[in-house]
Amino acid sequence: MKKRRPLRGVLAALLLSVAYFLIFPYPLGREVVLRARWRVPLPAEGASVGGRVQAGAGSAVPTAPFQLGDLYGFVSPDGELASLARTPFRVALSRRGSVAYARIGGTWMLDGPSGQALASFSGDGYPLLSPDGDRILLVKTDLTGLRELEETGDPAWARDFPSLLTSVAIAGDWLAAGLLNGSVSLVDRRGAVVFEDAPAGSRLAATFGVAVTVDGGRLAAVTGIEPQQLTLWRRSRDGYAASAHVPLGSDFRREVRMAFSVDGRSLACEAAEAAAIVDAASGSRSLVPLRGRVTGIVFLGPAGGRAGAWLVAARDGADAEIAVVRPPGAVLARIPLGHQATETIALGAWAPDSPWLGTAGDTMLVAFAGSLIGLGLEAR
Repeated sequence: MKKRRPLRGVLAALLLSVAYFLIFPYPLGREVVLRARWRVPLPAEGASVGGRVQAGAGSAVPTAPFQLGDLYGFVSPDGELASLARTPFRVALSRRGSVAYARIGGTWMLDGPSGQALASFSGDGYPLLSPDGDRILLVKTDLTGLRELEETGDPAWARDFPSLLTSVAIAGDWLAAGLLNGSVSLVDRRGAVVFEDAPAGSRLAATFGVAVTVDGGRLAAVTGIEPQQLTLWRRSRDGYAASAHVPLGSDFRREVRMAFSVDGRSLACEAAEAAAIVDAASGSRSLVPLRGRVTGIVFLGPAGGRAGAWLVAARDGADAEIAVVRPPGAVLARIPLGHQATETIALGAWAPDSPWLGTAGDTMLVAFAGSLIGLGLEAR
């Protein structure tokens, strides 16, 4: 019988790899370098955090949310925790605050980054927040509709859809909804559907992911089975029209991770064993091969004399990596986070959707295997 490596040894090796990464910068060619700015240890899965833990970052310090399994919190760009807590089921996160909720319930609390109560609201459904937290929505428990709430908790508008919701994306005053019947709807701030379409050409119709730019000028969706494709729409004076159809070579039967860059010029989404980096104007596609499942996609905007870049995390068992990609598809680096390990460490130290990716200002946040790390992409 093959002898398993002791769990203590595997954990020690993982901590040593994290420490090495923190001490030594990772070179990204001649233009930029990736530096670890700080590391915050996180409690293990199932370990108590003593309720909502509050730490150094005050309410006046800008913070960003992070999540690792059922653990979530807020952290400043320089690594000061504002809060840390666990959710009984799931959590809706935004830069303004969070809503932790149970599987069944009807009264929710929007808490600020340091745990202070900001608002309460009630109703059947699952809470959903816009990225900035200025919009609160409830998705119906049967996934056939949603409604937006005012700050007072009163309904601003409600809308039902002809099929089950499979994906929702919020940006600015716009909301994109993908449906199980393969259609895509764009909803404005008043709850009115301003555009809808159902891309054809696949044997089976379904929508698996949607994205919209902050100004509502571009819309994207991953739809269909056999084949599965990415469709881009662009707004003009005559309304919205499809501007590109991009093959993905994938066969996903679940929600697909996808997002536009801040300036709306680039889009990244999951593809078959890869991430697709797509020029939003031309529809040209670059595939970045990845091992395993994509667990995070974020865009780190330009700062300090360097250009913006996509950061894509993927995991295959206990092996994980982050690909740093500059549009339209130049791979600047591949950063390993995991290593070959036993099944025990894969199930124990790694949360199901880790590594988790996010941003806090110009700092990239990476949550994985008991650590929250802040990384900086800096010009030389």
